[in-house]
Amino acid sequence: MNKKLKIQFWKAEHAMAIQVLEHYGLENVHNDVLYGKAWTLNTNLNLDISYFDSNTERDQNLQMTLNNITEEFFKTSPRIDECGNVIIATWEL
Repeated sequence: MNKKLKIQFWKAEHAMAIQVLEHYGLENVHNDVLYGKAWTLNTNLNLDISYFDSNTERDQNLQMTLNNITEEFFKTSPRIDECGNVIIATWEL
């Protein structure tokens, strides 16, 4: 089965926004895959914004999110594109 997930992350001071840009071949993502929150695969350009006590906590959360998606759905690291505070992660099988 072919699977793809492309997510855009925006890092701001003590905050991070997540937006699904593209997906196919996946069921909804359930609790604890993305930082313990219920989250669904949705490409209607809605943003999920989280706030943190520090940028270190935000960055740790981003890494945990990337690791959880990789382990749960793909078993291979995503392609990462960065431009300033915007990170686009793409997993594809």
